[in-house]
Amino acid sequence: MKIKDIVEKIDWYYPWLTACDFDNVGLLVGDAEADVKKAVVALDCTHEVLDFAISEGATAVVTHHPVIFDGVKKVTAESVVHKAIKHGISIISAHTNYDTGTNGVNEILCQKLGISINKRLMIDGLLIPGGTFAKNLSAKELALKCRDSLFATHIAYVDGGKPINKVVVCSGGGGSMLREVMASGADAYITGEAKHSDFVAAKNAGFTLMVCGHFETEDIAVAPLAALLKREVPGVEFIECHKSPVNHI
Repeated sequence: MKIKDIVEKIDWYYPWLTACDFDNVGLLVGDAEADVKKAVVALDCTHEVLDFAISEGATAVVTHHPVIFDGVKKVTAESVVHKAIKHGISIISAHTNYDTGTNGVNEILCQKLGISINKRLMIDGLLIPGGTFAKNLSAKELALKCRDSLFATHIAYVDGGKPINKVVVCSGGGGSMLREVMASGADAYITGEAKHSDFVAAKNAGFTLMVCGHFETEDIAVAPLAALLKREVPGVEFIECHKSPVNHI
């Protein structure tokens, strides 16, 4: 199989053209015509993930977060991109196209939390799901559900003081969309990352904001993507890597 076979199969399920305008997705490093027998699937392409790929003899890394996002002005020996090129490793990144697609990151997050999706909101060019729980929850109960379902090391939340049934979900850094979510009629917003000012705004509005960790709300989608690629690109061995760049104490 070739690198382009992986690229084309991801495009079939999560079309590159559905990514947000600000995004950078697809084959970002490497040669589409290069042969591949092993590939690593991870959330990020860090030096640690590349070292893992090298040790496994992989020649491709498939990530959620783009390894090149902003403009690159230089590629030096200590950079991740240089290391990948040096070791003949191609890097493919599926970001917002994977976030919002059917059985994508946000839907996987809803499944993990037992949320039934019944609507979608378009905010800042990103389509995010809204849904309901089978029964009302308190903010503390929701926090415990998020902690246990996502194996999160730290849940930060504001208790809006009202029963929670209708929620909006956005994996990763969704804090900037808080005001639009509050205006949607939801009881709570579950996301991965938010600013202190977002917590203050939620508190003042009597709205439950649940922040579960950027890595924790998205790493759950690595295994499903690896499973999809194993099924659809049978000539390649796909190996999951769940190494977080963040340490907790």
